[in-house]
Amino acid sequence: MGINTDNHITLNIPEIHHTFLTQTFKNAQLQVTLSSNTFIPKREQSKFNIDKKEVDNFALLTIEETGKNWVIEIKKVIRELNAENFITFHLHFPAWKKIPVDFENQLNLLGFFFSGVIPHTPKNWWLNYTRLDNQKFDFDKVLTEGENATQLRDYIKRCHNNAIELSDNQFTK
Repeated sequence: MGINTDNHITLNIPEIHHTFLTQTFKNAQLQVTLSSNTFIPKREQSKFNIDKKEVDNFALLTIEETGKNWVIEIKKVIRELNAENFITFHLHFPAWKKIPVDFENQLNLLGFFFSGVIPHTPKNWWLNYTRLDNQKFDFDKVLTEGENATQLRDYIKRCHNNAIELSDNQFTK
């Protein structure tokens, strides 16, 4: 049995993930409407929060405000964190807000892959993207319990492989 909630949730998520997530939320008995409302940032500067966990070489980047420079700023932050030996990154984007045009593709080109959604409040959830630098990750070794968990693992593996292919192609052209 899934989570019981009377709260209806609307999430802005790149359309490429709608089919999979619609079924996932249905299986969890969550009332979620998926949208792909996009926008072209008008503000000049982006605003990020960066939470570093040095012991794990992990950093969480949270996009608080999306400016015209959002892709350039992510590149800059990743470069700076790589110089400090950070190799694992999560990027949170508020799914209760519109997503920038070409959001998924731009993140994939930067080596980020869609890795799920995370509740922030009952109605406000984060889009979660992950980037693994100089690491081999064997998704097939992730143990799952039940068909839904296996489908989620396999979906994230496909997202990872797609991002790796796109980001690798960017650097070999």
